[in-house]
Amino acid sequence: MKILIGKIVKAQGIKGEVKVECYLDSPAVLKKPSVLYTGTKSQSVRNIRAAKDCWYMSFDGVNDRNTAETLRGWEVYALRSDVQIADGSYFVQDVVGCDVFLDNGEKVGEVKEVLQYGSADVYVVQNGKKSLSFPWLKNLVNKVDTEGKRITLNADRFSQVVVYDED
Repeated sequence: MKILIGKIVKAQGIKGEVKVECYLDSPAVLKKPSVLYTGTKSQSVRNIRAAKDCWYMSFDGVNDRNTAETLRGWEVYALRSDVQIADGSYFVQDVVGCDVFLDNGEKVGEVKEVLQYGSADVYVVQNGKKSLSFPWLKNLVNKVDTEGKRITLNADRFSQVVVYDED
């Protein structure tokens, strides 16, 4: 399975290197892949180096700045196995579709979307025709079972932070 890791934002230097904006928590979580993907095309990676919030990459067959410029704006995908995430971290695609329950057994709904902000991700949940959202907080989340597609939240804390969308 491939995951979106970033976007090529510009050519870097004259030897075909590109700068890739990082969509992951940190560029350091990407292992040294031998192949990355731009759309449906695989690209053999010649070199990759992580910076503070990006990568600098060079691909086989991209040997000059003009060719590197043609890659600007391309989204870059990696195999899921090439990304090492920390325990307690999840890919957005793993939690979308999960059923959300409170620890008292009440079903809240199903995760439809995750909005990523600097301070905390916001989970958008659909329950029938009603929609609600809550921030992803450590003292709110009791358990995440991505294989079982189930998230359990602390009911007391949930009542303090939930925002119900007005229709």
